[in-house]
Amino acid sequence: GMLDGVALVVPIGNMGKFPKKAMETINRFKSRGGVLLPVKERLAATTHRQLLQLLKDKIPELGEEFARKLAEDEAQRKKDAEAAARFPAFMLEGGEDEIRGIDCHVAYGPERVGNDPKWENWDENCRILKAAGFNTLNVNVARGGIAFYESKVLPMSPEVKTKGDSIELIKKACEKHGMKFIAWKVCFYSRVGMKTPEFEKWIADGRGALSADGKRSGEWLCPVRPENRALEIEALVELAKRGPWAISLDYIRYHGTTWCYCGHCRKAFEEFAGEKVSHWPKDAIAGGRLDGKWEEFRRRNITDLVREVSRRVRAEAPGVKIRADVFCRPNGNALTVAQEWNLWCREGLLDMVCPMNGMSGSTSKEGISDLLKIQIPASAGVPLVPTYYPSLMKRTANADDFMNVIRAGRKAGIKGFCTFTFDGRLIEMLGLGEKKTSAREIKRVPVESLPLKCTSTETVKGQAPSLLPVGRKMKLVWNDEFDGDRLDDTKWGYRTNFWGRPAHWFAKPEDGCVEVADGRLRLKLKIEIKSFVFCAQRKPDLTGN
Repeated sequence: GMLDGVALVVPIGNMGKFPKKAMETINRFKSRGGVLLPVKERLAATTHRQLLQLLKDKIPELGEEFARKLAEDEAQRKKDAEAAARFPAFMLEGGEDEIRGIDCHVAYGPERVGNDPKWENWDENCRILKAAGFNTLNVNVARGGIAFYESKVLPMSPEVKTKGDSIELIKKACEKHGMKFIAWKVCFYSRVGMKTPEFEKWIADGRGALSADGKRSGEWLCPVRPENRALEIEALVELAKRGPWAISLDYIRYHGTTWCYCGHCRKAFEEFAGEKVSHWPKDAIAGGRLDGKWEEFRRRNITDLVREVSRRVRAEAPGVKIRADVFCRPNGNALTVAQEWNLWCREGLLDMVCPMNGMSGSTSKEGISDLLKIQIPASAGVPLVPTYYPSLMKRTANADDFMNVIRAGRKAGIKGFCTFTFDGRLIEMLGLGEKKTSAREIKRVPVESLPLKCTSTETVKGQAPSLLPVGRKMKLVWNDEFDGDRLDDTKWGYRTNFWGRPAHWFAKPEDGCVEVADGRLRLKLKIEIKSFVFCAQRKPDLTGN
């Protein structure tokens, strides 16, 4: 895929040992005009760029083509850098009253930046974002069952003790750099990795949502149960009292069309409908005798919750604005997740409404323009601040592509937008801060040049020596020399779950992705089309594989 089918690189001398399926692949590749290139050089640590150079040297007739590809790569890098340099000035063209927001999904700093602690500094982050033209920071500081600040309502994350109260850290940094702070709360939902023992107990006690086929959610609380609703209201009011510029209601909806059908929902629905429902949940689901009333019941539940939050916040934290993060199409959303946000706007319950426009699959300026034609009248005069998703744009997108989307909103007359999300890709796209060193830029450094003096020591008899610090007594506590012909399952295991669920894209023992031979462990990357997951930089052509 990386080389567009120009050449297939095969280690020389291994042709006779290839499995039958691999040989079939090679022969099919050759029959389609592919160039088979056996090489003696060790390619394990060879970068894409080095490989292109190697192939250019080995196949002179293809030198021109490879040179063109390398030149295109360099030209694109230059174009991306120039676009990023234009971004801050472009942002300021929106004027002082434009909301130029950025979402951060993590309370203590951006996502997907490795384990670099420098990004867990809100003072520095706000300085960088302000310089890039952003003026509003929306940070996820709470979820359905966890708070990343000192809370008397929600269970607190252990990180509060080690990293501090996220709200205080963010507020202080925003005030210093002249940015508005929005405290973002995810309602009813806590995903794996963000579940506190208290949340797990709530689920065990039956407070989780129940699907039409009787499955209890381990991540969603029922939006009808009084204790769950009270939890959300009190948590949002507490959040507003902490003094942010605004609070953000996210996931203020149902899980989906087939939720929730628990006993509490049945009892509340029967009171709403004014009759007993003999065939539950059949009468309530789509096509059932009472499906119309059921949809109305669901919409009312969420709208009543927004009404109460709005009433309480305006009374107890006057001046704090209320925003809701919503799905893109108000009429369709009212049916699927009971999110009737056009009504919330008409009733004046919100100060901002933020349709998540990238989630619709439309990340182009044309797609955004079409959505805004629906959303502007639906917002009924309430400021529309759509969320754009540069992280979901095509992999080759740069700051120019993002600016085109923002232009589409400005042309439509809206005075603000939000950006999802503050993460490694956005940092790279907009050239924020120092560029993170990528794998292809890492240089090997001789051990002798390091400040720590090491000596060669025979740690395991008959094996290559280990480099250990001079003057330190080191004890070997674990090792594997891979001297057999199979993986030692007393030392190694396979990860087969992702967030607590079976993940088909992880290799299993029978997939043949692990090989032990010649004192080495080899891990093979298999690319398979089974779902939306592709383990490749670009979607490969795997026809016949």
